[in-house]
Amino acid sequence: MENSATGSRFKNTFAQFNSNYFIFYILIGAGVIFSVLSPNFLSLPNIMTILKQTSIIAVVAVGQFFVLVGGDFDLSVGSTVSLTGVVFGGAMVIYGMNPVVAFIFALLVGISIGLINGFLVTKVGLPAFIGTMATMMSCSGLSYLITKAAPIVNLPDSIAWIGRQAIGDVRVFGVPYLTIIMIAVFIIAYFVSEKTNFGRHIFAMGGNSEAAYLSGINTKGYKLTTFVLAGAIASIASVMLVSRLAAADPNAGSGYEFESITACVIGGTAITGGKGRIIGVLLGSIFLALLFNGMTLTNVNTFVQQIMKGIVLAVAVGIDVNKNRKAA
Repeated sequence: MENSATGSRFKNTFAQFNSNYFIFYILIGAGVIFSVLSPNFLSLPNIMTILKQTSIIAVVAVGQFFVLVGGDFDLSVGSTVSLTGVVFGGAMVIYGMNPVVAFIFALLVGISIGLINGFLVTKVGLPAFIGTMATMMSCSGLSYLITKAAPIVNLPDSIAWIGRQAIGDVRVFGVPYLTIIMIAVFIIAYFVSEKTNFGRHIFAMGGNSEAAYLSGINTKGYKLTTFVLAGAIASIASVMLVSRLAAADPNAGSGYEFESITACVIGGTAITGGKGRIIGVLLGSIFLALLFNGMTLTNVNTFVQQIMKGIVLAVAVGIDVNKNRKAA
């Protein structure tokens, strides 16, 4: 009887894992395929490249995760990365600010963008698609206006460690600081989403906003907070990206809004809100970085890669919609 109960628990756990983290098997399959197609895929330098690419996408996706779970999405995160990166780089190069002060300044800009998004959605009543698209266009235009469409270079060497150095010897598999920052962000995000009232409330709000409101949850306040989180986390990603590129490029965050949504959805976060796991977001981000890296190594045309991004997003959302329809 005891063995039967243990077996039943194992089956339930395995079934739940398959349901929440099916992307894990896709990730393994993609890794095997690219390792066969390209002998350099599993080389140490390429693994380091994948880790660095994953780190920035994943951090942006964490902010998107909170917005999605709350029942909305943020199309402005990519432009927020670009604008806050320009602010960070410009503060140091043009005004000679200390990197820490420049980061705080960039963080405040990211938070302000989140507040604007939250205000447009919760107070003005705009749909998130319209409100965050308006912010996306404004932030992008402002980035180009500040820089005159030219990257800000000659950044101080004191920030190089963030994006281009590692703990330990990279020849022996040193861990990039970008990855350390990503892990720290995910640990905090896991605690917030799984262990706090805030996390429970945004899941409830995303699952059924009206029921959450009637149960006493300040839905507008929580919704606004998710947009602020997305803006703040995007500014952290911008610092990582600026350091890695050794430049503040006004176009650097282009496409991150769609990649972050894709990473969340293929990692199990429901596009309609109320469902998702932060670990799934990490797996989804690794898959995207691995996929695009593998296509680059196998000489897939850049424009074909763009097509693949659209296909992956459409398939991920289609699977999520179909799964929700079956559950209903």
